[in-house]
Amino acid sequence: MPTRLPGTRAVPSSTAASRVLKATVKLLLMHLEKSNPYGPINPKDVIEFEEDNEVSLPGDYKEFLLEHNGGHPEPSALPTFGTDVHWLFGMVEEPAWASLFHALAVYEGRIPSWYMPIGTDSGGNLYIMSLYEENKGVIALWWHEDEAPANGSDYFDNLTPVADSFSEFAALLTESYL
Repeated sequence: MPTRLPGTRAVPSSTAASRVLKATVKLLLMHLEKSNPYGPINPKDVIEFEEDNEVSLPGDYKEFLLEHNGGHPEPSALPTFGTDVHWLFGMVEEPAWASLFHALAVYEGRIPSWYMPIGTDSGGNLYIMSLYEENKGVIALWWHEDEAPANGSDYFDNLTPVADSFSEFAALLTESYL
């Protein structure tokens, strides 16, 4: 679990570690309760998304999108944070609640500008991922009850660091809160 606020440090990368973490994501999330419920995507879709949004997604998150394109993870509890992962957004247009595109539009200006929403917990809070080169892939929990009263693009007071990567985030999921 990271000890600093996302956006304050670089996350080191290693090819071997990256392969292990990608394998971890694949193993932990291969049993999504509703994997690809609204259709799969292909590598071209990911490339177009990155080009259209002028971003570069972390490799483990791309793997997740290509393999599952969102869904409800099982296991889904995050006991350290007293919450769960209800849904991970996919590259779908409908339904809006499952759509990465819809979440990007709804939360633009409400979450830090170099972060992107990747999912929700059961209480309506967001999991957001840093796309800033210095800490790309860092996951934070964005608490909607403490949202910035105005522009949230540079507001970090309602963020809780969760993981240094999507793979680490997936590895934190457990069967229960106990």
